[in-house]
Amino acid sequence: MASRFASRPYERNAHIGATGVAARMALLFLMRPRFFFQSSAALLYTDESRGDDPGDGDRPMWHNLGYWKKARTTAEACADLARYLATAAEFQPADEVLDVGCGCGEQDILWSRELGISRIVGMDITPRRVDLARARVAGAGLSDRIEIRHGSATELPFADESFDKVVALECALHFRTRERFFGEAFRVLRPGGRLATADLLRSPGRSESALKGLVLKLLGRRYTSIPEANVYDRGRYAAKLVDQGFKDVHIESIGDWVFPGFTRMKALSLHGGDVFSIVNDLETQAFVGKEWVSAWRDFMGLDDYVIVRADKPRSA
Repeated sequence: MASRFASRPYERNAHIGATGVAARMALLFLMRPRFFFQSSAALLYTDESRGDDPGDGDRPMWHNLGYWKKARTTAEACADLARYLATAAEFQPADEVLDVGCGCGEQDILWSRELGISRIVGMDITPRRVDLARARVAGAGLSDRIEIRHGSATELPFADESFDKVVALECALHFRTRERFFGEAFRVLRPGGRLATADLLRSPGRSESALKGLVLKLLGRRYTSIPEANVYDRGRYAAKLVDQGFKDVHIESIGDWVFPGFTRMKALSLHGGDVFSIVNDLETQAFVGKEWVSAWRDFMGLDDYVIVRADKPRSA
């Protein structure tokens, strides 16, 4: 029998107003107040049952929303999203790859094992994650092929034309700013190289009142470390890539296979049990099925999940 939490494409609800957003946030506050007092994106991506010990055997330490088209577990979905991004990047065994915002290095280990990439440099701005990634890479016996560095996405510590591929798995939305990262990625790519990202955007045509925008800014994006300069749709995303010199930009929306599965599993991890029972206890339907997805979407103000690829011309 299929799991009651199996993902499926969702139907978008009509956009609710500022009062509705505030009400959903208030409910989330009552259910999980720590969500509002940790000013970091980490809480969104961390399964509280996992811990941060790199020596936890084979326990994965993914930090992405996952691709839920076939996956039944969080680990499977996160790995499938990394594979989807690798397909967009068109990794080759001889490639030298820069993974910006590598987190705990989980995707780098997967790509090295499954695709045999000769050299991957993972980079993250968070020292704790750099330490964890190094420990996990060493534990996987891949230190000869994967190097983990500390650094900023907007000031990449590498020489011009150092890599064949640059990737950012669900992290560019946090960079200050994403556009500066695009410029740095273009600089360190070799001619003919490719940038590939998994990212969250605002849907084309989405609009919101000034009050709702303020609520999202103060209570949503502020506490998930998303600069307002990074909040735009795929049209502007493509234009910003072209402005930095990229060509052949392709953007694919995969939100129908990301948001439903993630939000249901996140609800389970937040409450330590069956989300439907918890919601019934609270006598509300705010976080059931597509309503839970809608609550997430309105909390972030970002309801489009995209896989992007863009190429650096072979010649000027």
